[in-house]
Amino acid sequence: MNILTFTLAWQQLKANWKAGDLRVLLMALVLAIAAITAVGGFSQRISANLYSQGSVLLGGDLAVFSDHTLPATYAEYAKSLKLSVAQTAEFPSMVFVDDNNQLAEIKALGDGFPLRGEFAVQTSTTQTATITKQGPAKGEVWLEPRLVSALGLQIGDAVEVGAVSFKIAGVIQTEPSRGGDMFSFAPRLMMHLQDVAGTELIQYGSRVKYQLVVAGNAGAVAQFSAWLQPQLQRGERLEDVKTARPEIKSAIEKAEIFLGLS
Repeated sequence: MNILTFTLAWQQLKANWKAGDLRVLLMALVLAIAAITAVGGFSQRISANLYSQGSVLLGGDLAVFSDHTLPATYAEYAKSLKLSVAQTAEFPSMVFVDDNNQLAEIKALGDGFPLRGEFAVQTSTTQTATITKQGPAKGEVWLEPRLVSALGLQIGDAVEVGAVSFKIAGVIQTEPSRGGDMFSFAPRLMMHLQDVAGTELIQYGSRVKYQLVVAGNAGAVAQFSAWLQPQLQRGERLEDVKTARPEIKSAIEKAEIFLGLS
């Protein structure tokens, strides 16, 4: 019975193959698989690019924000996972030039920041902005154009921040990690993180936002996030591309739905 069934099935297969129906079905199946694979690969690349571009708004793949100095164990564990790490601190302060003063948002950058994205900074009045992945050097500051205009400054002048006088080395044209606070109440001044102590501006009760940024392999970032979540203390929060700003999250989710439908 089994041999008879096999023989009949083989004869029907040969007949259908000769008739062309089976070949059309096979070609349709191959085409469908190829189309699904191609669209799936394209969707994954687009999604990865969206997250990559979104990471520029954080300066990295994941960021920890706090109103106090972050524990050293956070950075140490991230480094053990082979993740790149950078730290920043932000606080408001008055900036002085002779008898003029202006409230500014000070952003102090640690080595390596940003981990994603780049700065566009004008370092000479005779040249256009240049692209760089490093913040200002020690003893130097970068200012936003509106702060330069408010104080009547130019590149090369000196400006007083706290107890230290800094040389203005550049004017900021574009800045990564600006996604969370695009509408700041005061213009930005950037300095090196190691210069902050000398300014004597951070005292007991000072309002400072500390940030730890990590970037690297997606699996390692997810592992770091899972490890950190239950350890977060009061005043600490974890942000990624989706949670940094609601409109960014909404845009990425809509793009993912569209790609999924395709």
